[in-house]
Amino acid sequence: MKLLLAVLAVVERFLERRRTAGSRRTAAHRQAVVSLLAAVVETEQYASERKEGGRRDRRREAELAKLWATAAVDVRSVDRRLSRIALVKSFSWANPELLTNENYKDVPTQLDLIRNQCEWLLENWE
Repeated sequence: MKLLLAVLAVVERFLERRRTAGSRRTAAHRQAVVSLLAAVVETEQYASERKEGGRRDRRREAELAKLWATAAVDVRSVDRRLSRIALVKSFSWANPELLTNENYKDVPTQLDLIRNQCEWLLENWE
């Protein structure tokens, strides 16, 4: 959790410098990046703990599903493709069996792809 707070603090500082007063687009972009990074960081942390022998935690996975759902909504106005990826990521945390559904097989949900997209959003900030 400390890692998440530190990352969010850095992102907030970066975004505050770039924010233009009254700009809807800027606010939407900011919220999309913050939501995505929150979901990515929490997912990375959980995955790391699991790799180190941690037990599966369905309550934590439910929280991850909510983070990804929020990110999907927040990023919709910025990047529709990334919004769909976040939505499928949310579904997969809520019910991992959904990833076998034909409607979602073509959606790339790898964290490295999403992390790269977050970096792109930050670098291409207007």
